[in-house]
Amino acid sequence: MFEFGPLAAGQVLSDNGDTIIIVDDSFVLTSQGGYSPDGSEKWGWLPDSGYANPNQNELETSLNSLSWPTSWTEWPGEFGIDSVLSLNEAYYVMDDYSNRSKYVSFGNPDTNYYPFPSDTSKRGLGLRAEVRVYQFGGELKDVLIVKYKLKNESPKDLPKLYFGFHGDPHIGGYTDYADDKIQFIRPGRPIWDSSLYWAKNSIYCWDDDWMGMGGAKTGILGFKFLETPNNNDLTSFHAAAYTNSFSNVPKNIPLMWEWLSATSIDTNQTYFNDPGDYVINFGTGPFSLVAGESKEIALAIFFSNDFKDLIYDAANINFIYYWPNISNNIAYHGGNNNYEIQLTSPNDGIINGETPITWQYSGADPNAKVFIQCSSDLGKTWLPLVADLSVTSAFIWNTNNFKDGVNYVLRIVAYDPNDKRKNYYDVVDNRFKINNLVNAQPELNLDLNFEGAVVNYSPLQIGWLAEDADNSQLNIKIEYSLDSLGTYAEIFNNSLPVGGEIHFWDVTNIPNSPTYYLKITASDGNSDTTIISKSFGINYETTSYVSNYFYHRQGNATPEFLVQIIDTSQVIDDIYELTFSVNNDTTKLMDITNLNSGFIVLNDYLLQRGVSTPVFDGIKILVTDYETNLNYSLSKFNRDELNQTDTIFFPPQVGNPKVRVPNDWVVVFNNLDTSSNGSYLYPSDTVRTNFTNVKVVTPFKIHNMTEKQVATYIAFVTMGTKNLSRWKYSQPIILQPQGATDATTTYQIKFDFSFGIQPHNGDTLKIITYKEITPDDIFQFAVDTTIIVSSVEEEINEFDFALFNNYPNPFTPTTRINWQSPVGRWQTLKVYDVLGREVATLLNEWKEAGRYSIVFDASKLASGVYIYQLRVNDFVASKKFLMIK
Repeated sequence: MFEFGPLAAGQVLSDNGDTIIIVDDSFVLTSQGGYSPDGSEKWGWLPDSGYANPNQNELETSLNSLSWPTSWTEWPGEFGIDSVLSLNEAYYVMDDYSNRSKYVSFGNPDTNYYPFPSDTSKRGLGLRAEVRVYQFGGELKDVLIVKYKLKNESPKDLPKLYFGFHGDPHIGGYTDYADDKIQFIRPGRPIWDSSLYWAKNSIYCWDDDWMGMGGAKTGILGFKFLETPNNNDLTSFHAAAYTNSFSNVPKNIPLMWEWLSATSIDTNQTYFNDPGDYVINFGTGPFSLVAGESKEIALAIFFSNDFKDLIYDAANINFIYYWPNISNNIAYHGGNNNYEIQLTSPNDGIINGETPITWQYSGADPNAKVFIQCSSDLGKTWLPLVADLSVTSAFIWNTNNFKDGVNYVLRIVAYDPNDKRKNYYDVVDNRFKINNLVNAQPELNLDLNFEGAVVNYSPLQIGWLAEDADNSQLNIKIEYSLDSLGTYAEIFNNSLPVGGEIHFWDVTNIPNSPTYYLKITASDGNSDTTIISKSFGINYETTSYVSNYFYHRQGNATPEFLVQIIDTSQVIDDIYELTFSVNNDTTKLMDITNLNSGFIVLNDYLLQRGVSTPVFDGIKILVTDYETNLNYSLSKFNRDELNQTDTIFFPPQVGNPKVRVPNDWVVVFNNLDTSSNGSYLYPSDTVRTNFTNVKVVTPFKIHNMTEKQVATYIAFVTMGTKNLSRWKYSQPIILQPQGATDATTTYQIKFDFSFGIQPHNGDTLKIITYKEITPDDIFQFAVDTTIIVSSVEEEINEFDFALFNNYPNPFTPTTRINWQSPVGRWQTLKVYDVLGREVATLLNEWKEAGRYSIVFDASKLASGVYIYQLRVNDFVASKKFLMIK
């Protein structure tokens, strides 16, 4: 919805008997909602204070206690303190006391209405509304229920009121509004299933071509009143062309009154037939509120896949709204004993054709009604079969209108038709099968215990339950992919008896990746049922080590390499070479060649972020290619205290084009001392500026280390700068691609020596970049067999806490630390010197159960022995390492 908000409209009399129309709205644009003439004050619905934390911007919700006012210690539920009806619940209060908007339909146009004679500063209709927004799960997971408890706070009666909503649906997104369509389910209009009578008066909006922004598939947005004063239900509904100001906006009081007070709904409105950009306006009424009286209005805002889904949703919501706590589980029952009821058949076995549904009613209310639902998936989703049926009646279920299946269950609710909250429900004790003369669709459930996790073990257990109403044998195919929409590789394909089965999947040979999907298909030869799992990751290894042992034979790229040992018995002491090719400037392929044998062990393997190679010779290689950009961790001065004096960034403030260049630079300073005339005593370079013919003298020289030349760069000076002959530290340095003679620029350096800290002779600033892999890059490596020995020595039960030896050790300047935790806990990993002084905190956070690894950069520490310590609750482990510079 582009805009959507509640309206309250009332017809009242002034003290002189003039007829006044007042409309309360919540629209925030001055061109649409009620405002003071100068636009400075909103007139209409405004939130009351004291119902949210004023130091944040969120609506107060039951799940977010930070949104509550500080005076709240428990949630003020509708039915008691800390009573939360739904998964999440929002609550606020608003009133219309600010509203001075009016329309005098009869009498003196200057007359006013004062709802509170003793306080004429309060205007409007004297209304206050408690508003609750409920987000349920289960059958109401696609529904928001908004409930208004409307109270007349004034001492004057309000004899004629209407309540409604005004909004602008943009089905498909904020730019896809020109082809919206709307309709409503008219009372008395034929519906293919008479049990869906309760869907009547539902409003729905959809996209004419069922396609939104970016080609995304759209659904249907629905609205349905669930509670209205006097049970009026929907009494008005209008669609009109969208206008951002007059006339089709809430501030147009005469139009809002005309629409909301309409006595019938015109079914031939243009926008009921033609797509377009429209607003909708609907309401209920009339009703009255005497002084101090409250009445409730509840609206369901729901989302459906298609028209049939819409009809079922609208009918179901109308009842389930009153029964949010009834169970979906087989053999469950409960409620108000005055309406006790028990389903007696069908309760198991096989049914078909027209089947009687029978029950036993032992409640005390002879006027109770019955609502029956069926589920084809053991209670996950429900469809209504019949509503408002007398408890003494019978019901014949035509199962030919339902798909065949093995997981059907029934649920019955007996209720007071005048107060549906008085009810009793019963779910059958067993599932049953529908088997008519049509081919049944295979039914499939996937049982995985690793969805959403990263697994570091093999094999993985894949469980499933496959059944069919017609067949005792089904073909099961299991596949995997790194992308849910990508190409899948087969794991398993076989014909099996229906029922539950398990397959153990060996993942040792496939690439390690943070994202995997499983696809399982059950087929009877005519119909297929497919399920795609949620994502999970695989990171199987016995040990691993980082790229210190890769020799960069050619090129400038700066990827990271991780060697993952999978099977120590397969590892060989050979040298491997990695070469690369680039397709379409985006797709990069890698070849790995065994230089000892000359055999290509991996050919044209696609590089993907976080995805290793498949196993070869007992190992996997993870290559992390970085896009060309500044490497901030390595871009720094030789002296730490100087690192607060520079800022390096991209893009620069001038240049066309501005490009990231895969080069490294060093800025080498002389002393910044100046003579009495302001010139540098130790000049180092003369540099171009952004003014073509102007140059400045600098106390530094910049070298392009990649190209091994004096760098190409400019000093940026502003118009009107005095004494242009000498560089000032307020003037940024803008690097250029080497040899550039045009306006192309790359990174910018800004210095600030105003704090009294400045470079001395020989101080050097490094500007280091990440460099993408190119076809020019060649790397070589051999597996470090000392890692394999270490890993064998460190075979520890995966269900124990463990801190492993770092590698390499000794090291300079980085080393990798590995540890494992059998349970989720808050974990700390710290480094101390030999005197016990803490020098680094590597980890201080919650970690789930698993094996972890971290690289420690000790470049800022002096050479020597250090201790690293893992602490997880009562488990404490420490090890030593030696850093050598």
